[in-house]
Amino acid sequence: MVSFKTLPIQGNRPERLLTLLHSVASNELLTHKLYAEFLNNAAGISPDISDLCQSALDEDQDHLHAINQCIERLNGRLPATPALATMPARQKLTANYLLAQLQKNEAFSVKAYNEICAISMEYDYQVFDLSYRNMNENMAHLDFVSNLLNNLSANTDVIAGIAS
Repeated sequence: MVSFKTLPIQGNRPERLLTLLHSVASNELLTHKLYAEFLNNAAGISPDISDLCQSALDEDQDHLHAINQCIERLNGRLPATPALATMPARQKLTANYLLAQLQKNEAFSVKAYNEICAISMEYDYQVFDLSYRNMNENMAHLDFVSNLLNNLSANTDVIAGIAS
């Protein structure tokens, strides 16, 4: 997960905006990877949960594509290879671990998109519109993942078949 310090809105808006857009692009790539890992490692997952994870995975890919278009439109250079935080190699990829990572990364995205909205509200309507839409979708992802993690921690039958 990429972290950032909240800076005052005054100052160099284009630079801060591009920095945040690069951060959320990297984070969208990471959450895409985490959802894919979760789907690959969660045997016996219910079809409803599987469909929601697949939807989030697809939305993250769409977010990344749209963010990259915004970066290019703002004359920002796309990194050759996005900076991507990697999962520890020796970490066992349990459902709990993957969901906890998804929860952290979705929370980061919501916070970052909120700041992008604040910066771009009167500066660039297209970036604001995209960020507002993505922020709302990531809030839904965060709610879904948090509920799933809570249910898994409580050992409920909601996600029966997922190895923890």
